Amino acid sequence: MFPADYRASRNAFFDACRQAGGKMESHEHPLRGADGDVVATDVASFGAASASQVLMIVCGTHGVEGLCGSGMQLGLLQRGFCNRIPQQARIVFVHALNPHGFLELRRTNEDNVDLNRNFIDHSCAYPDDAAYAEVHPMLVPADWDGSARREADARIEEFVRIRGASALQAAISRGQYTFSDGLFYGGRAPSWSNGLWRRLLQKYAAQAQSLAVVDFHSGLGRRGACELISGATANSQEHRLANTWFGDGIVFPGLTSTAPAAAGYMGSSLVETLPEVASALVVAEIGTVSFDQILLALRADNWLHARGQRSSKQWRKIKALMEESFVGRDRPWQDEVVEHAARVCGRALAGLLT
Repeated sequence: MFPADYRASRNAFFDACRQAGGKMESHEHPLRGADGDVVATDVASFGAASASQVLMIVCGTHGVEGLCGSGMQLGLLQRGFCNRIPQQARIVFVHALNPHGFLELRRTNEDNVDLNRNFIDHSCAYPDDAAYAEVHPMLVPADWDGSARREADARIEEFVRIRGASALQAAISRGQYTFSDGLFYGGRAPSWSNGLWRRLLQKYAAQAQSLAVVDFHSGLGRRGACELISGATANSQEHRLANTWFGDGIVFPGLTSTAPAAAGYMGSSLVETLPEVASALVVAEIGTVSFDQILLALRADNWLHARGQRSSKQWRKIKALMEESFVGRDRPWQDEVVEHAARVCGRALAGLLT
């Protein structure tokens, strides 16, 4: 079964990587967790440092989604995915890229920043947040169990009735850079995890010819299904490589994907950091529950950290909702998810070596 939380996931990851013969390193976050203990992004590498083909497998970019992503990584390791790696290949696991979010069962990081909206050029003008500004008051009510929440819910229903659910999802999910207490906030500067990720790219793939990245996420889509999402620009090298390495089933945000078109996706970091390396990143999005429940959980959690009380009954209830929304605890769902991981990562490795 998938581990219960960040601490259990971290311990299980260390054990599985050591048993598989991986080389381990940890990157401690400068801020300790609310429990007083260290939080860190942990990395395990398999294969020669001189390998020309590198596959990086990431979990916890959206912290709480690490509950699913870590289980997928563990499933790969336990199945012997890193056994008998070809000489020209290297496999790198990145566990809990956003460790504070994973620990706290939040999608965002320690500053309420959505890491997958943070990879934007912060020296330039930010995107127009007018669409999000219209819905922000509905998403962040003054209370969660009182009249302000009921009024906000009614306004959301009216918005959907008039403009449709897809318009609401687009307004919320594309990323915004104005409301630091809001949803899908991309931040006003590169986050710690953003900087670490770029350093990991330099360390593990700067000398490679080709780099494929699989970033495990969960939430959107039919329960148990796996959607492969690429943020690559049409007709770019990354677009071509993504189709070559991962197959023609890839979808694109805002076009054929359940994910919206958005600014600040992590995939842009590859060509920015390693312009000489042929590279492509895909998100493997695992379906859990309906978008309505996902939105409810994110709204509740956002309100909780802005205005709620830690360790209250309400805190525990909302955290349980977050867990339920981003990971399945039944064995058939988890087995199906690991099958997806094995297929996607196996295809990526085979594509790199072709």
